Amino acid sequence: MLKKAIFLLAVLFMGCSENRPHSINFYIWKSTPDLSQPEQELFRELHSEKIYLRFFDIDLNGAKPKPQGILSTFSSQFLKADYIPVVFITNRIFKNLSASESKKLVKNTTELIQEIADKHQLKFSEIQIDCDWTASTRATYFAFLSELKKKTAKQITCTLRLHQVKFKDKPAFRPLKRCT
Repeated sequence: MLKKAIFLLAVLFMGCSENRPHSINFYIWKSTPDLSQPEQELFRELHSEKIYLRFFDIDLNGAKPKPQGILSTFSSQFLKADYIPVVFITNRIFKNLSASESKKLVKNTTELIQEIADKHQLKFSEIQIDCDWTASTRATYFAFLSELKKKTAKQITCTLRLHQVKFKDKPAFRPLKRCT
């Protein structure tokens, strides 16, 4: 028993070694982000590599999806990091979205992401989509993600909500297929 305890402690200490940096990444969720000097120092101290930067939201304006809260000012010069554009899409967008409307939404979304990245001189290899999809919007949402993957050479990642994990065994909450 003592040998097992010593072995577990040794594994624990090796895993917590300061020689092996652990990366913690950050989300910036403001239209006009400005990181203070202490925030920049914390980013460096934590060996962070990525900043997930909210580019805009998409919500209904009348009956049509429209971008809102577009990233207006930003300078990536203060931190060396991989910047990942994040787009939040409200769930109501996917409730009655046809296949042709979904393709148009993908086109408009990718064009606006690229326009914002160009404006702020950001290079990126990943796009993250944030959506509170539900059982009733699952199929449309995953069709949108699949179309987005076809349209861009970027890696597509998604957020996952706790209710989606809680009900993961219910068929309505299982992903239709892997989209990346």
